[in-house]
Parts: sequence; structure tokens; C-alpha cells
Amino acid sequence: MLGLKFAKSPYAYHSIGSCIALDPLTYIKIGGMNKKKAGEDFYFLEKAAKLKEVVSIDTTTVYPSSRKSWRVPFGTGQRMTRFYEKIRDEYVLYNPKSFVVLRDFLRQYFSEDLISPEELLVKTKSISNSLYEYLIINNFKSDQQKIIDNSKTLEQLNHQKKIWFDAFKTLKLIHYLRDTDYPEQAMFTALNSMIDMHEITDFDKHISENLPPLEIQIEYLNLLRRLT
Repeated sequence: MLGLKFAKSPYAYHSIGSCIALDPLTYIKIGGMNKKKAGEDFYFLEKAAKLKEVVSIDTTTVYPSSRKSWRVPFGTGQRMTRFYEKIRDEYVLYNPKSFVVLRDFLRQYFSEDLISPEELLVKTKSISNSLYEYLIINNFKSDQQKIIDNSKTLEQLNHQKKIWFDAFKTLKLIHYLRDTDYPEQAMFTALNSMIDMHEITDFDKHISENLPPLEIQIEYLNLLRRLT
């Protein structure tokens, strides 16, 4: 979420099912809640975000259950089980450098300077070779040309671009960058980098390879709540 906000992604929001509220008209327009076995909240909000902006309500608090579950192949319940059983190191995050790549791409992608898909691909190569490869794999050139050909106004063009480069493609890009250029980092190393990227200067960062004490972790949590 913090990385997506830094990149100014239109899909920068939390997707936790028990924390979602939607007006009836939008719910109907997106076809209601899907029946996927996992990630249904992610795809549900992705559809909503293609229609209107998803905003955060910070005047109330929801306390999701922390119960363990293997009901679905991935998600919160399964991750809780994995955490308690210490199957792997859970104190890792996506590398913040991936979100710098995402930010630079979105600046070019939604720029008011209308350029051809070919020219845009050339520009993405200067941002990151892996970004360029990812776009090629996802048929960027032909899909973008269709969007340009079928859009009559700049507003319509940007809306169709937003629909094409949706939350799922964004997540897949971050995973592609993780696997090619920027492996996951220790949680608090990544958080410190993200704090610097957001130009937060009034926070005492924990500078150590070791996991900080619980009270310091809570300080980080409170900062994240304030920022997101």
C-alpha cells in the first residue's frame, strides 16, 4: 500500500474483505462479489476501482479475525497459519526500488504528451529492462494501439489505460521485478527506505539487521496507519 501510494497508482488501497464497504449501485455494476476461492476481495475492489476512486475511511476501526486457515490457497488465513508455524521468514517486504520503477512508468504511461506505443516502450527501457520485458510479454504495443484507436478524448484514453494496467497487472509487475532485479528485503530495511522515499523526517528509525523489540514495531505500525 505504501509503495503504491508512493508510485501514485490508482490502485493504492487496502484489499481486506472485512474492511470493505460499497454503495449498492456500484456493487450491482461490478456484478457483486465473485466466487473465487481466494483473492475475491482483491478482484472485487479492482473492479470497483475501474469505475470510481476507492477511498479510505479513517473515522472508525475494524478488527479482522487473526484465525488460522488453510481453506484457500493463499490469503490472510493461510498466511496466519504459515506465520504461527514458522514455515518461512515472514519479516520480508517487496523491495522499494520496484515501486520507483512503477512510479516512473506510470508518469510516462499517463503523461499528457501523446506518444506512440513504440516510443513509450523505448522510454520504459531506459527506466528498467525488466519493465520493458514485462510489457512486451503482456502485449503492450498492440493493446495500447487499440486503446488509442478507440478513444475519442484524453479522459477516455486515460480511463482505458487505467483499466488495462489494472491492480493485477501492477501486482504481476512487482512480482516480475522481484524475480528479476529486486529481491525481497528484510521488513524494517524496506520500511526505512520507504520512509525516506516519502520524505518522513520526524520518525526515529530502527537501524539494525535484527528484528526490533515489540514496542518499536508498534511505533512503525502507528506510522504506517498514519501514512496509509
